Amino acid sequence: MSDRIVAGVPLSGMKLSAKASKAVKAYEEAKARYVTYVNANRDCVWSKSYSAWHGHQEHKPAALVKAEAELRKLDEEALAKGETLPNRDEYLSPVLARIDEYKRTEPLLRKAMETAEAAAIDAVRDELPALARQIMERATEAREAYAEALAKVEEAEIRFKASIDRFVGYVTGGVVQGARYRGIHSNAVDKWLNAWEVSDNGRLSWFSAWSLGLVGPGKLNVDTIDLGPFVEPEPESHSTEEIHKMTGLA
Repeated sequence: MSDRIVAGVPLSGMKLSAKASKAVKAYEEAKARYVTYVNANRDCVWSKSYSAWHGHQEHKPAALVKAEAELRKLDEEALAKGETLPNRDEYLSPVLARIDEYKRTEPLLRKAMETAEAAAIDAVRDELPALARQIMERATEAREAYAEALAKVEEAEIRFKASIDRFVGYVTGGVVQGARYRGIHSNAVDKWLNAWEVSDNGRLSWFSAWSLGLVGPGKLNVDTIDLGPFVEPEPESHSTEEIHKMTGLA
């Protein structure tokens, strides 16, 4: 199994043949070696730039720039003391050797990575029929689980809405037989959740009661029982979202 995407194919959680697993692992290891080496030796890279003013320019590796700056400082110190200047070739030799090694090694590691990647791509493409069969079986299992969960949700929604209907009927003395949701997004799947928010003290929020047409401007034109024990008092101020919903601006 692998978390990589090879040849545009996501492999996370999928079973591969021994051959494909070996090829993908070899690619991952080759890439890790390449990335690790390049990151550890970024200061050995010659770089190029272009500008309309200066044209094409080649820039020394950062390691060489640093070593030359250190050598200049040593030259100044030696000159101030009347001593012989340090041998330039000897001082820069280790840095130049590192830069030369990088110049030779980086292409080899990159080629090894690319070769391993090509082998992994071929191996994964050979696996496509088997991967398609695996995911088809999982999709079938997931569909069954989804259908079962959806049926439970629908059943719960029916019970939930029936309870809200009864509540509205009770507080209106049976005048209103079914709850009506008002406000923006009245067709939203979760609208009844928005219309039934109960506080810790067991009372319906004022905005939920407004959504059911029991309080506030535009409330149902029916008498109700005392809603004090069942509905929170209207807050001194409403959130922007609530105002938008009540005024149709959301």
